[in-house]
Amino acid sequence: MPDRQFITMKQVSLLSGTALLLILLFCLLNFLDHNLVHTIQVTDIDRDGLIKWKIDGVIVSHNYVWIEGWALIPSEPSRTYDLDVLLRNTRSGETILLPTMLVNDDSLNDLFSDGLDHSNSGFRSRVNKRLVDLDNNSYEIFLKFFNNGHHLFVETGQLLQE
Repeated sequence: MPDRQFITMKQVSLLSGTALLLILLFCLLNFLDHNLVHTIQVTDIDRDGLIKWKIDGVIVSHNYVWIEGWALIPSEPSRTYDLDVLLRNTRSGETILLPTMLVNDDSLNDLFSDGLDHSNSGFRSRVNKRLVDLDNNSYEIFLKFFNNGHHLFVETGQLLQE
């Protein structure tokens, strides 16, 4: 009988330790999510229309705001590619840079049939809804396009609001 009780206590201890580790991991991820967002200055806006872009969707869920789309310069291969989504507060003018990941979009090769592979020009960005407080703020959406030596910002003219 003592062996059975020992095994049960061992299992309970293991389960409790695993639960504690999962809680700590969740707290760390939540902390990192808040720290990846930071302010930035918008300087050189692309007024010549050099960059072609599209915001495919803005999704406001219960916890997050997702912004998806693509941006590229036609007839120019992507040797280095750095793109981020920015939100400029319409009231305060403060601009924040959101964590943005690049995604493949094979449909761009059909849209721009210049013989170059533009499939790596898609993006997806996410921010915690509490950080932007859409109940009290609205934001203009910008793109930071740093590609092949171009350091430009794109004013999309789209507004993010509740």
